[in-house]
Amino acid sequence: MKSDIRSNYIKQISAHLEENETEPEDFRLGLEIEHLLVRRSDCRSVTFQEERGIADIFEILTDWGWKACEKSGDRILCLVKGEDEFNLEPGGQIEFSFGPKTSIAEIQQCYLDICRDLIPILNKFDYSLLNLGYHPVTRIDEIPLLPKDRYHHMYHHFKSRGRYAHNMMKGTASTQVSVDYRNPEDFSKKLRVASWLSPIFYAIFDNSPIFEGRREKEWGLRFRIWDRCDRDRCGILPGLFSKDTYSYQDYASYIIDLPAIYNPDDKEEYLGNLSFAAFYQRLGRRELMPEDFEHMLSFAFNDVRAKEYLEIRMADSLPYPLFFGYLALIKGLFYHQENLDYYYDKIKEMEKSFISQTFAGISRRGVETPYLENRTLKEWGEELINKARKGLSEEENLKQLTNLENFLAETMPPRKRFTGEKISFASLKYADLETALGCDIADEIKLS
Repeated sequence: MKSDIRSNYIKQISAHLEENETEPEDFRLGLEIEHLLVRRSDCRSVTFQEERGIADIFEILTDWGWKACEKSGDRILCLVKGEDEFNLEPGGQIEFSFGPKTSIAEIQQCYLDICRDLIPILNKFDYSLLNLGYHPVTRIDEIPLLPKDRYHHMYHHFKSRGRYAHNMMKGTASTQVSVDYRNPEDFSKKLRVASWLSPIFYAIFDNSPIFEGRREKEWGLRFRIWDRCDRDRCGILPGLFSKDTYSYQDYASYIIDLPAIYNPDDKEEYLGNLSFAAFYQRLGRRELMPEDFEHMLSFAFNDVRAKEYLEIRMADSLPYPLFFGYLALIKGLFYHQENLDYYYDKIKEMEKSFISQTFAGISRRGVETPYLENRTLKEWGEELINKARKGLSEEENLKQLTNLENFLAETMPPRKRFTGEKISFASLKYADLETALGCDIADEIKLS
């Protein structure tokens, strides 16, 4: 690899990150929330291609103003309406994805609008959406992989990369929040503070009471799965805590050297460990295209990653409306300069090894694992909520944060709400979307 070509790619990726800087008055939030579609009768997963499966449901949704944005043959893989999308993860997990919004109330309204379209269809089939971190009954070897070239190449690549890579693809469901950054300094601060939060968020938002059809005894299943997925592109970014600042160039250098896995222009070609830099050089491409940036940046799966924004990825799929409280928590921490600076000053001398030591204790001790200043992850979570409250002004945001606080005060982490020895729809009611929606749209659904 000629160093000047690699350097040229790094400059272009860095410029792409710089182009997506946003002034604070224009900061917005993004949310992606994944759901597991199951039969109410036995909590087994509904798959994509089966009769009355996800593909059929998506087809019905086109009668409600949703438009197909990706297909496999004649089967719909993705739907869009305005800025909002239905996407599918490799095991058929249904993701609600919202274009960046200025307020949590706006995101909530969009979420409820999606539910109004989708839930009446599910009721006709006696299906439900569960907000859990892992499939409750169906094992991953019983779930067909979604017919998408990207996923098939990933599945092949990951099979030798980590013990739980296929569990990650087919079995997990998450809550992902996106935040904007202002400039290189803000980019570095938010990356480091969000990454320091990793063990806290993995522990206090653990909503995975079941693994491969059995009650999960250890804590922090999501972390253990991602830790044994692919060390090249998961976990905390290499070098993030080893220098004073982490620049656009640092991130670009990391991205350009990742294994490219597959060629998006020739979907049959598996690239394996060929780096993005070597791949684009092979194509003779000196100038990267917008789709190249999107492709490369989407193939990093770190706890916190950069795209056109910073994406925070550690929380399991959370019951409605807890993920709006989680949004409020992140907004109060990352969009309030005093809070961001406070935590950055606390951790600026931290080393990645210290965070790794904390991770090592989570499976056994969960939220009681000690962390910085010898305070437990639970205690840090409680402080984060108090700090975030000072960073929020709108009453609606404070209400959502209070909902989260009250839930966690009673049940931390959320998976403790699963108390039955037998896995059934009744024992998982706390995670059922329609049950959790309650009066928000229940009457409308009954009338539809």
